[in-house]
Amino acid sequence: MRKTIRAIAYSALLFLGAWNAVAQQLEITDDVRMRVEPDNSASDVVGIVPKGTMVSVIDRQDRWYKIGYKDTSGWIFGKFARQRVKAEEIFSKQDVSMLPPVPVGDDDGDKAPERFARVTLDGTPVFEHLSAGAPILHTAQKGESFTLIGQGDAWCKIVYKDTSGWIKKANVEIVDSKPSQKYARVLRDNTNILYYLDPAAPRLNIARKGDLFELVGEGDSWCKVAYKDTSGWVRKTEIEILDSKPDKADIAVKEAKTLLFGLLALGIIILLISVIVTFRHIKAERMRNIYVQKNALILAKESKHVQYMLTNATKTMEHCFTEIGFNISVAKDSVTARNNIESGMPDLILVDWDFETAIFQKIDNLFARITPQTMPHFLFYNVPDPTSVPSCKALRNVNFLGISVVDRDIFKVVTPLLVHHSEATQSPKDIQKGVQRCALEGEIAGGNLLEVLQFIEIGSKTGCLMVETKGPFGLVYFIDGRIVYAAAKGPVYGVDGVYEILNQPMGKFRFITNKQPKTANLNLPTLSVLMEWTRQKDESHKSG
Repeated sequence: MRKTIRAIAYSALLFLGAWNAVAQQLEITDDVRMRVEPDNSASDVVGIVPKGTMVSVIDRQDRWYKIGYKDTSGWIFGKFARQRVKAEEIFSKQDVSMLPPVPVGDDDGDKAPERFARVTLDGTPVFEHLSAGAPILHTAQKGESFTLIGQGDAWCKIVYKDTSGWIKKANVEIVDSKPSQKYARVLRDNTNILYYLDPAAPRLNIARKGDLFELVGEGDSWCKVAYKDTSGWVRKTEIEILDSKPDKADIAVKEAKTLLFGLLALGIIILLISVIVTFRHIKAERMRNIYVQKNALILAKESKHVQYMLTNATKTMEHCFTEIGFNISVAKDSVTARNNIESGMPDLILVDWDFETAIFQKIDNLFARITPQTMPHFLFYNVPDPTSVPSCKALRNVNFLGISVVDRDIFKVVTPLLVHHSEATQSPKDIQKGVQRCALEGEIAGGNLLEVLQFIEIGSKTGCLMVETKGPFGLVYFIDGRIVYAAAKGPVYGVDGVYEILNQPMGKFRFITNKQPKTANLNLPTLSVLMEWTRQKDESHKSG
């Protein structure tokens, strides 16, 4: 028992003696500046003591140690040194064997966690060593990150490539983990990467859409990217910043999605164009079918003269219908008339009541036998008493005029016959009511302007039709339903002005009654102008 106690006491004394010797030695754990006085801010640096150096302690003041290194002495901060040596440097093998076993800690377990310095200010220099006029290793930009070796009150030591450097502590923030590497992906072809931050700087490279570069730093409008063994500047608007480097599979998926969305957008555009073209085609067909050139057959042995109300002049029935756009055929005997009807059914048949005895019953019996798929319209004139005409068996759309005929009587009958839709069976009175329901002002779209012109022509109206698109576009004056003046934006006058107004797909119109022009540049039946306009439209569609 006594021997055991003596052994323990001897070991303790031996250990305390060894520790006293160790306490006078320091191991430098990082490159550290040796100063004249124990003061970071006011004391000059007399040298740098490298990491791993063993130094002797001369004096101590708080956390500062005065050490001897090479041929000089100075103060170092205790954070960069530790009292640690290997046991075999102090004890002999015999002495060590006499010591009780002592657990030895792992160096890695004592190592402080790695920290990083992230630059917060563009243009921050990294110096080779800490002294006035030291060479600049690198000019760092905001966002760059470096491994932190050590730090003082005003400076930090960082790892730069294969060496180390010094950087102002005010220009960095210390973080516990290295920020993830970001990347810049180019968004458009011919993107310039400049040598330095100046729009007039030389080009380092011309990047193409999809090129990927490591992001070195970024500002408000520019980014710095790594290119080969150097770096360059690129406008922020021309790149997309990524938090991680995409792999090829992600890029392929994204490109496939972009292609799919592009094809989908193209399909939608093509569909919209097809719908618009189809709509316009339908509308054009409808407009073409409202007024098209018609064929008229006149059964008369002598020409009938028609009085023009506006000029009091008289013209033949043939001339009257030719003027408004009809193709006219004349039959002076029943055989010619029958052949014309059977060879090509006309749209309108005009019959002189005096052509033959009981001509009305003969024509009625003829059409009862042949029963055409489309029944033409009939206009009997020179009827002594239109109210006493007996009812017919087969004829439809029949009108009767007396012995005295004026152009207005003909136009009231003929205008509704030109309409190729559900209004074809309406009477002039019904059409006038329909137009009046639309009022004397409204939208051009939907054929309203054509119906208004019919209303003006049938009702022998006098007034001014004003048309606006994005502003005043044109005007047409009427006297007793005839066009006497027209002008449209351009300027375009006369019948061409009417055509310009009729060609407008959208806009508004207003008809002011009893308003006359100071001068005239036309004197045409409204119906003839409409017929010629539709003929030209029909020819342009066929040629297109």
